[in-house]
Amino acid sequence: MSYELLVNGRKLATYEHPEDALDRVRTLMMCDCNAEPEVLDSRTGHAFEVAASLRWREELASKIGY
Repeated sequence: MSYELLVNGRKLATYEHPEDALDRVRTLMMCDCNAEPEVLDSRTGHAFEVAASLRWREELASKIGY
């Protein structure tokens, strides 16, 4: 399986393991806390876990009143 890292809607890289993509997300967020990272399963095109996509984060935020 492979995992795509998107930042602000643009594909940045593809990783074989989600942990590698998450490591890159952590680094990016330390540099730019306003970035919108997403880690998607390349096979399905969906977020590989809860809140790994912008759409999912927006839905969760609306449910708690933000």
